Amino acid sequence: MFMRTALIGLMLAAASGCGRAPDAAAPPPAAPNVVAAPPPPTAGGDDEDRTERRLREEAEGWDDAILAREVETFVFDGGSDEKVLKQLGARVHAAALEILGDAADAGAQPFRRVCRLFGDAPPASVVDPLARYAESPVAEIREEAAFVLGRAGLPEAVAPLKKILGGADREAAEQALLGLQMALRDGRPGLDIRPSLYEDVRKLVEAGSCDAYAADVLVRLDRDRAAAYLLSDDYWKARPSSFPRALHALADVQIPAPVERVRPLIAELEKADPKEPVRAALDGAYRLLGQARVPEDREFLEARTAGGDGAAAMKGLLAFHDLEGFDDRLWETDSSTWNGSQKLAAAVLMLDMEVLNGGFDQYFVNSSGDRWKEAVEGLREMGSVELAGLLNEAVARFGATPPSADRATRLDQLDAIARADADAFDPIDDRWYESKESVDVLTGRFVIAHAADFR
Repeated sequence: MFMRTALIGLMLAAASGCGRAPDAAAPPPAAPNVVAAPPPPTAGGDDEDRTERRLREEAEGWDDAILAREVETFVFDGGSDEKVLKQLGARVHAAALEILGDAADAGAQPFRRVCRLFGDAPPASVVDPLARYAESPVAEIREEAAFVLGRAGLPEAVAPLKKILGGADREAAEQALLGLQMALRDGRPGLDIRPSLYEDVRKLVEAGSCDAYAADVLVRLDRDRAAAYLLSDDYWKARPSSFPRALHALADVQIPAPVERVRPLIAELEKADPKEPVRAALDGAYRLLGQARVPEDREFLEARTAGGDGAAAMKGLLAFHDLEGFDDRLWETDSSTWNGSQKLAAAVLMLDMEVLNGGFDQYFVNSSGDRWKEAVEGLREMGSVELAGLLNEAVARFGATPPSADRATRLDQLDAIARADADAFDPIDDRWYESKESVDVLTGRFVIAHAADFR
């Protein structure tokens, strides 16, 4: 009970602006094909935009001495505004390079901060010093240096990247691949660097090393060569640990796989023990089958959405209807432009992500809870029985006055609930986690039924 009460207190304090969150390293980007929770809409967006513009305008007038002081404050103390600093581009890069060595001497956290200032397109001037830090005795510094070298995606970075990818430090290699993946998805690096790294990455895929990113990077380095390798008889027979990620990588860039190979693979995987690592390939196999859009496979996929692999099969059914990535498109769109169907789908997805992450406490504390009425309507429209009932139970915990659409008022309501019963939402949370209904399946069917609203 103490932990839950303390958690609610911290969330309420954070939501009301009390206290200061400790500095932390930027969270790593989500692994490919993992849908991250969208950033919750924030109140007072116009005021924040004006404040940001004012800070940026002030920063553009800084002389070199002030800029250097602000960079040092951010790197060594966690102060100053990272976003404003990064918008200053080359001037900040030069100031950050000046203190790169001091940051490394001060430890992993300052080194991470100074590296973040190089942004999404690190300049060539960072390559040589970072190549040296990629051999640091401190693991966190090696990994950060590897990530920025990959993120740079520059010809100058090929030699150190090859050394990292072929070395014994798998964590550093994985960070280099993550940086490369982000650079490639942004349209970098240039074609001149891709052939130089292809074989290094292919060896990692073959060895089943750095599985989270290697196959995805491979198909983006050279689509044709990667397709030939990943669809080869030898690779499919060997089934290294990279195989599940490889199928997703093929689907991500829409490389077609022969259905006469995918169908028997699915039949085999469906019979496999759920604990077997290879069974994770089922998601990608369903997606590849759906992307082929063979009419008779539609009924097959629809039937599978009602079983234990329903969420995985729904990925294939969405692919069949050319609706993959509908959720990503939602989060990339201004919520004020959402149509009615999009509002309901987004409300249900946000509800599920919040509850799975921190229970109904977190859902109602965060701005996602502003949309609870739309979530109720969405679950009803989707035909949910169990999950819709659980949401209604959570709403009933507020008593005669339902959750306010105003976040500040809702926080006061939550505070009163927590004081009366710190574990008020726990039993509902537990039943949500154990529910046989799948939000992925419910939402997927809804999106397919309203396809025109999601394209």
